[in-house]
Amino acid sequence: MARFAGLGFALLISGFTSVSWGADSIHPRVQSIEADETRIYTNQPKKLDIRVSISASTEETPGSKWNLVQVDAEGHFVRYIGILFFNQKKGIYFRKLELQERIPGKRFFEVVTDRELEPFVQAQRPRLEIEILHRPTLTEILTGLWKKLVGWRWSSDWSHRSVAAEGVPTTSPRNCSEKIQGSWLPFKEGEGPKTAQYQKGTLSVGGVYAALRAETDLPLKEIVEQLWNPAQLKNPRNTKLKLSEVIEANGVKKREVDVNVRPFLFVNLDWKESWVLRELRPGEIYRIEYSKIAGEERLKHFCGWMEVKKLSSSRAELVFLEEIEASHRSPEDVLNGHLGTLDMLNRVLKAQ
Repeated sequence: MARFAGLGFALLISGFTSVSWGADSIHPRVQSIEADETRIYTNQPKKLDIRVSISASTEETPGSKWNLVQVDAEGHFVRYIGILFFNQKKGIYFRKLELQERIPGKRFFEVVTDRELEPFVQAQRPRLEIEILHRPTLTEILTGLWKKLVGWRWSSDWSHRSVAAEGVPTTSPRNCSEKIQGSWLPFKEGEGPKTAQYQKGTLSVGGVYAALRAETDLPLKEIVEQLWNPAQLKNPRNTKLKLSEVIEANGVKKREVDVNVRPFLFVNLDWKESWVLRELRPGEIYRIEYSKIAGEERLKHFCGWMEVKKLSSSRAELVFLEEIEASHRSPEDVLNGHLGTLDMLNRVLKAQ
C-alpha cells in the first residue's frame, strides 16, 4: 500500500533511528505508550511527543519496524500514523503525533510490528488514550455572558427549528384595523413621493401604526408577486426566513414564516408569522395580510396588510397599514418601512 512505501530504508533523523526486528527473533513486547499531553482541545493544532518503551534491545532484533497506528475503542484499525524512531542515548522509541481534531471524544493509539500491520491483527496491547475536549469559541463565551447579563432567549440554528416547535406558546394576537380611519396627509417636499399620502400615530390599546397610500405606474400582477414574497420586505443583512409551503383553498393562499432577526451582535429574536393572500375582487383588488402568531415576547403586537387596486393595465393604487407594539419602535419607523417597500417595487419592477 502507498502509505508504507519506503519503509525498508533505514532513516536517520537528528540522532533518532528507525528500529526493526528480525523475523526469526524472539517477539519483543510493548511495555508502555506515553504522550506529553493526553487532553487537547478541538480545532487546536497539536504536535504530541509519543514515547514508547519496548522490552527487547536493538542488538537482539534487527530487521522489522515498529509502527504507530490509530484504532477505535474495540481495537479495529482506523489509520496508519508512521514508524517509530529509536533514541539510542535515552533508550526510548519516539515519534511526533500531529492532531487537529474537530469532534470531541477519545482517540486510541497502539504500536504494532509490520507482521501485525498487513493485515492488521487485533490483540491486547498497551494503548495510548487521548481525550479531545470541546473548546468554546469566542462567540459562545460572549453569548453565555450576554445571556446571563440581560436574559435574552437564544437561537443556535434558526433554519432547523420553528418557534412553535420550541414550546413557545402561541399567542392570541390582536387583529389589525380592517379600514384606515381619519384624514390622509401629504408628504412635505423631499420627504416622500408627490403622489403619496400618509397617516401615523399611537394606538389606544398600545403600540404605534403608520399607513401609506400611493399610486404607481406598475402592473398589478407583478406588484402582488413581489409583495407576496416575505423576503422582499425584510432586511437581508440581519434577517433570515424559513417559509412553509403555500396552502390554497377557496381562492385564498396561506403560508407561515419563521423569522430570525439579529439586531445586534450575539442577539437573536425569533417569531412566527402568518401570511394570507386574498383576491377581494378577481383581477382588480388583492390584499396581503401578515401578523405575528407566536414567538418573541418582546414583540407584543405586530400585524399589517397591503392592498393593491388596479387602476389601469399599467397603473395601480397601493395602500399599506402596519401596527407594532415593541420597545424603541416609533410611527416614523413604520412609515419609513412603507416607503422602503414602495422604493423596492419601483426599483425591482422597473428594472425588469
